[in-house]
Amino acid sequence: MKQFIFILIVLISSNLYADFFIESTSTGIVQNEGYTLPNGNQFALLKGTYQWTNNLGYYGTATCKGLLEKERDLSSINFLCEAVNQKGDKQYSIFKRKSNDLQSGSGKSVIVDATGDNKMLIGTECNFAVTYLNDAAFAKMKCPVSGKVFNELKNKL
Repeated sequence: MKQFIFILIVLISSNLYADFFIESTSTGIVQNEGYTLPNGNQFALLKGTYQWTNNLGYYGTATCKGLLEKERDLSSINFLCEAVNQKGDKQYSIFKRKSNDLQSGSGKSVIVDATGDNKMLIGTECNFAVTYLNDAAFAKMKCPVSGKVFNELKNKL
């Protein structure tokens, strides 16, 4: 009986997140305004735009605004981004990252609001990794979603 319950739990949990919504982006920093304090700490308001594609066949553009804080060797970035796909649907995500290296790192994001078909993604938590080259950034985001949500979004394209 215990083995049956264990197998049932494994099957149910594997169905909950059967697929991944994967997004690839490239961006450039548009604006970086802030202060460097006498002790070396930095605080800056950042604004950027990026282009994205995902593994469902969607593509679009986005704008992000946020705060960069650098204190000694630790940097943290907090952004709110508005992404718009080719159908005009919008998605709002909060990105957070702490790192000793601003040139690359990983963080977490959560989809906090959306319009159109993207509404089914509200509350989805994602992992992302980013690396910078000169003024450009390249990122990949991976979000676990149920097979049902994955297929619904793919079929609505």
